[in-house]
Amino acid sequence: MWTDDDLVRLHGHLLEKSLHDLFDARVSAATRREILAWLLAPQEWPGAFSYRTCCALFGLDSDEIRERVLARHGQCFPG
Repeated sequence: MWTDDDLVRLHGHLLEKSLHDLFDARVSAATRREILAWLLAPQEWPGAFSYRTCCALFGLDSDEIRERVLARHGQCFPG
């Protein structure tokens, strides 16, 4: 049985792992594209494990983080 704490930890792990893998050149391009799609999903698509939900659970500004991540991603993986 999942506790509330377990679910919060799972959300945190998903967010941390996804952002880490987005910048790991060893991760396949297909996986990085999936992470970008998750990060860029419209706000109208809320889900239990959406990027926005993961950020909200930790009081993070999803828009600000997205902007910074996309700027860094463009520097690391131009084109």
